[in-house]
Amino acid sequence: MKKSYLLQHFIILCFTLLGFFGLQGQTIVFQEDFSAVADSNGTSDVSSSLDTYTSLPGWTGYKVFRNTGKVRIGTSSAQGWIQTPSIDLSANNGQFTLSFDADAWYHDSTTIKVYVGSTMYTVSGLDNSGSYGSYGHYTLDLTGGTATTNIKFEGKQAAKGRFFLDNIVITQNTGVTSAAAPVFTPSAGTYTEPISVTMSSATTGATIYYTLDGTTPTTSSSVYSAPITISQTTTVKAIATATGYGNSTVTSATYTFPATVPNIAAFKALTAGSQPYTINNDVTFVFHSGSYTYVKDATAGLLIYGPGITAEFTEGDQISNLTGAYSLYQGQIEMTSVQNPAAATSNTGAVTPITVTMSDLLANYSQYDAQLITLENVTFPDGFTGANSTTITQGSSQMTVYKRFTLDTTLAANTVTNVTGFAAIYGTSIQIYPRNNQDLASVAPTPQPTLAITAPANGANFSSLDTLPVGITITNFVLGTDGYLKVESPLLTAAGLTNPVYLDQTGLSALLQVVFSPLPAGTHTITASLVDMTQAALTPAVMATTTFTVTMPQLATPTFTPTPGTYADSVTVSIA
Repeated sequence: MKKSYLLQHFIILCFTLLGFFGLQGQTIVFQEDFSAVADSNGTSDVSSSLDTYTSLPGWTGYKVFRNTGKVRIGTSSAQGWIQTPSIDLSANNGQFTLSFDADAWYHDSTTIKVYVGSTMYTVSGLDNSGSYGSYGHYTLDLTGGTATTNIKFEGKQAAKGRFFLDNIVITQNTGVTSAAAPVFTPSAGTYTEPISVTMSSATTGATIYYTLDGTTPTTSSSVYSAPITISQTTTVKAIATATGYGNSTVTSATYTFPATVPNIAAFKALTAGSQPYTINNDVTFVFHSGSYTYVKDATAGLLIYGPGITAEFTEGDQISNLTGAYSLYQGQIEMTSVQNPAAATSNTGAVTPITVTMSDLLANYSQYDAQLITLENVTFPDGFTGANSTTITQGSSQMTVYKRFTLDTTLAANTVTNVTGFAAIYGTSIQIYPRNNQDLASVAPTPQPTLAITAPANGANFSSLDTLPVGITITNFVLGTDGYLKVESPLLTAAGLTNPVYLDQTGLSALLQVVFSPLPAGTHTITASLVDMTQAALTPAVMATTTFTVTMPQLATPTFTPTPGTYADSVTVSIA
């Protein structure tokens, strides 16, 4: 029969008091603090190699990830679990106490499942606010222990059932009282100045043994006798012993001291891990929504993920000594476990988006990662109706608009817009996250320049005695401002002009007044094209060509008056 336990605060309080005064008759029969998990990797499932990261062999699991001193279970769509080796819990009629630390992923389920064999218990109340590191301590008094008991921890559900797990302790009543666990002052945390750590136990006459390298202490470890000065990142672990008492549970605390980097680019060149870093120079606040905060400096943009930014900032505010850890999630570089920064030191004004082409963004994404960008004149082939992912195109390039933030506007199919938002990546998909509806402001397509040769008409015929008319029309292109008109034809050479010739508006007007006469016989071509201010062809090219023929005039056949013939008398002949 399944049982459901909603943990109440008084149960936790009772267990805490027991730990303070000594676990009466309790002996630790199993303990795992995942201290062998020395780094953080959110994409590498270590389920098949758990024994590498645990104190005892025999662990199994599914979708288990390293998280520096703890494990993360599950993904956004997969229900993960982890199970202990076989443990002998047959003593004390199979009654035992299970305690552990747990925390939920930001906005994921606050409930997990714990199995003793096939019997399921639910544990509720996990923190999912994103305050990673503020783990709740949970205690269950359980029955059903056997000589081969496995304890399984599983997410409540597949979608958004991720959670973190640490400090698993199983105790049983043996009639021996354990010494009270050591208490550290100050508590674990991140510090920027050296600290002096003291240790104490509520058990009279207790001796405290400790380690500073993260290993589990024994009675062969260093004996605590005076406060310990710590000035670099250190994990302190300690146990207490006393005559007539069993060894206490292990107390563990990590004191973290951030390293420094000069700017965002240097931070983004790091590798994932729990070590915090401080960016020495100021960064500019750009945007905040939920768990997403964007900052930038002269070297790069940066996504801060999580709830660390709680102070009120305005776009353009300068933030000093930004501190957090490097994380890599699905290809996206993030700063996590961020210390809430101090108030802004100054404000440099609104942040101007970087205008970039889609092809450049796709080819050189790292230059634009987490930057506020604008893609001009992109097309929504399917429109926008509120779907999370929508395809946009620009020329032959295409990518995804992702509705990461509030968007409730509607766009018709084939709408052309400027899209502003943050450059992002998920796996191999390069995306853009608009901040709001205004970032999808609809715009008219930019008019494309056109060029036509209206005279001479293509295929026309002229006599060499004719006067050649020249007509050229241009739209959406200002000569002398946007570029020049390039005209090529042998007729220019025949007229004593430069061939080709580059014309501004004045030059074009002069060309249209030139009288090309007489015209050389033959087939002639006039080619016109638009070029930029460097006289380079536009992309795509804008050109026009006309071909015409010039022939020499044919003289009329002479006529004789009178007409040739036989006459009896002499005649006067005229020729015309």
